[in-house]
Amino acid sequence: MAPPFDRILRSHPITFVIGEAKAKFMVHAHALTWRSKPLRAMLGGSMKEATECRVFWEDVDEQTFVRFMQWAYTDEYTTAEPDILLDASNIQLAASSASTTKTFQNEEKALLSVQERTVAVPAQNKTLDIFCAKCRPVPKGTTMVNAFTTSTLWATSDSAFKPQQNTEACEDYSKVFFCHANLYILADKYDITALGALSMHKLYTTLKTFKLYPSRMHDILSLVALVFDNTRTEDKLRAMLVHYCTCIVENLAKCETFQPTLQDFPEFMSALMAKMTERLD
Repeated sequence: MAPPFDRILRSHPITFVIGEAKAKFMVHAHALTWRSKPLRAMLGGSMKEATECRVFWEDVDEQTFVRFMQWAYTDEYTTAEPDILLDASNIQLAASSASTTKTFQNEEKALLSVQERTVAVPAQNKTLDIFCAKCRPVPKGTTMVNAFTTSTLWATSDSAFKPQQNTEACEDYSKVFFCHANLYILADKYDITALGALSMHKLYTTLKTFKLYPSRMHDILSLVALVFDNTRTEDKLRAMLVHYCTCIVENLAKCETFQPTLQDFPEFMSALMAKMTERLD
């Protein structure tokens, strides 16, 4: 149960020094100590951080920390916006033509999102334990997609989160994915269950509806690299990403960074290969 808000505001301030730039943020200690046993021990005991009222987190970027504190005070955080990548040659051409009203026209067609690939499973004859004669058996690849989009393993938050939908290939979603993943990594490190559940839920929901433009496969593989570089072997977020990547592996494999990602992260390659065997009919 959350403490009275005035108890948070009356608690002593702690200075957090964040990132390589050593940005300083003042935080009420109780906003964090009631959330996490490790942070309670760090900030409320006899450790150096508690006695000096100063914490150095060089491995946390400023935006992740700001979202973390936003969540600590409000139980919610704001999702990052995607970067819009515009073609420089088209921008220059548009600037020199008074009759041109659009600076960028991206004609790359989107593939179906994982959610859009979900199909209704044909009815099964319970007596004969077979699918109806008019229906073909459901391919295992479809079964895997259905299992991902209907899973309750990662939708563990009460948040009614609706992600911003990408509509063009020029929308780089790396920052969107990273904002959720970085919060999950921070939550996992300091045993903050509620934040871990919320950030995983938001990332899972975003990936389900993410339109798979061929040029945006790199965004997903960058997310894989971040997660596998900062989590443990049996981590839930790893399992979610492996399941998702298995659903779209034929699209990921066409990306130029797919093979380097497999080489750099053998645990990802091993988990992906193992999961792919479940797709074999």
